[in-house]
Amino acid sequence: MSSAPLTPFADSGGFVHFFDRRFPEKGTVSRRPEDLFSESEFHARYDCRGGRLETPRSLAREVPDEAVLGVTEKITAAVRAKKPPGLVPSEKETWDRYLFSHLANLRDDLVPFFEKNLPERISQVAEKARSELPVWNDEVRLVFQEEVEKAEEQLKEKFPFCLVKSDGEVLRMLESRGLCIAAIPGPRKSFVLGNKPVSSPTRFYSYEDSELAFWLPIARDVAVTPYFSRGEEKTVEFKEASRIRSFNQNTFSQSSIIIGRSPELVRSLAYAR
Repeated sequence: MSSAPLTPFADSGGFVHFFDRRFPEKGTVSRRPEDLFSESEFHARYDCRGGRLETPRSLAREVPDEAVLGVTEKITAAVRAKKPPGLVPSEKETWDRYLFSHLANLRDDLVPFFEKNLPERISQVAEKARSELPVWNDEVRLVFQEEVEKAEEQLKEKFPFCLVKSDGEVLRMLESRGLCIAAIPGPRKSFVLGNKPVSSPTRFYSYEDSELAFWLPIARDVAVTPYFSRGEEKTVEFKEASRIRSFNQNTFSQSSIIIGRSPELVRSLAYAR
């Protein structure tokens, strides 16, 4: 993997600013994207404790850098123009395999999250549905239980990576999904990128509040997650500073190296009180 995926996070002078938790004494350092790869092995995949992660699994195949860059640039340009990307099948396949290569080390984290949070989420859904019923009798109880079971299946469908283990199943899941794209309007706020770049969930998210489970930032103002049905593409805006901050803190917590568009942004995460 070359430095191409880091270029969209560079500042106007072509530099990215990074912090390596394995070497905190170095502080925040500025480098050209290509130098960050050779000096810090940005995609060598270290976890937040500095342990080296396993390499992406073989099924992902090597996705050519130019193909990945072409897809991410197309998505980014479309979002900034407030248009759908309109990925053709070959571009969607490139994207799926690129995302898959970053999900290899995320799935094991999701199983305990899913097992811990699903019962509580189902209980919330059931309580809300119960409160909206005008009457309660045996007939209504039966219909209610059927609706709760349906809601449980729908929630499981939203978090498919917790339910499957084989690479082939995960890749087929990605291929069956569309895209939901997060956009930061305006130049003042930015996403950061970690060497474990897919932001894993800290709670159950809902589409209605524009927060979803597995975001992969591809530019300072654009992140993408698999969602909806194949062929669907939708953009949501992250306007609130607190939401962007929470996103970046989560990325920092799971990575050993983070990069950002400004040294101030990186320092605010590295030295947060």
